[in-house]
Amino acid sequence: DGLVLEAANGERIFRPLRNPPRTTLSSFRLPEPRAFGLVQRDRDPESYRDDEARYAKRPSAKVTPRSSWGDGAVRLLEIATRLETDDNVGAFFVPDATTRAMRYGYRLAIGDFETSGAHVVGTRLGRPEATVHPDAHDENDGLFVVDWAGVEGDTAPEARVDVQGAQLVRSRVERSEDGRTRLVMQLEASEPDVELRAFLHRGDQTLGETFAYLWQPEATR
Repeated sequence: DGLVLEAANGERIFRPLRNPPRTTLSSFRLPEPRAFGLVQRDRDPESYRDDEARYAKRPSAKVTPRSSWGDGAVRLLEIATRLETDDNVGAFFVPDATTRAMRYGYRLAIGDFETSGAHVVGTRLGRPEATVHPDAHDENDGLFVVDWAGVEGDTAPEARVDVQGAQLVRSRVERSEDGRTRLVMQLEASEPDVELRAFLHRGDQTLGETFAYLWQPEATR
């Protein structure tokens, strides 16, 4: 489902995986990483409807440093493919210091990991319909719907949205009947690659994971 990142300052980031229109390498600055990995959160067989590959049972993998790795970045490779059986995603750490030999201690865990606190459980992307937003007809417009579970409180929090390569046209946060917290965003792209980050908060308190995404508008045209 996604790449998870845990930074030394306590920030947690979730980046949904994609089958991109073209092969893409994304980079995430992660000074002194606490952990990173590729996780499978959706365990509902109906989401995959595949009795042979059994994608709903695929394990997650997480790397936890056992020593100080120093500053660097986690890179996410997504290879464009037409076949569902292709292994087209990889994640790895690249240190800033590359001119000398270094030792890295780490623990690689494979399995199904519990997720605590507010976390992203659903991401949907499409184009705004004219019946919903009458002024939305441009092929560079995109509509994002992101769901968090585990957000405490009876009222909907606020959202902080940061975008590079697009304009945020509108956004809203609402609570669904099943208790999830939903962020709806409409973007108007000005670049072929749009970097998007969003998190929920109440005042100065950040609520759970930061949602990150690379949107390539050509994929939704």
